[in-house]
Amino acid sequence: MRSQPNARMLLDDLQMLRDKCAGNLTPDEDAHLEKIVSDIEYALERLEETGIESADDEDEADVPH
Repeated sequence: MRSQPNARMLLDDLQMLRDKCAGNLTPDEDAHLEKIVSDIEYALERLEETGIESADDEDEADVPH
């Protein structure tokens, strides 16, 4: 995903889904959802540590408002 804000919104949605489905998922479904959330959290942390701006932010800077 190229956009850090979009990745953050996706992460928020998946965390909400995980919370709302707590206790209603099979162990495999729960593990899969937890891994996805964990992977996205890790990727976002790495981006924030390196200070890389999202490509979409750079594109928007070139567009006159």
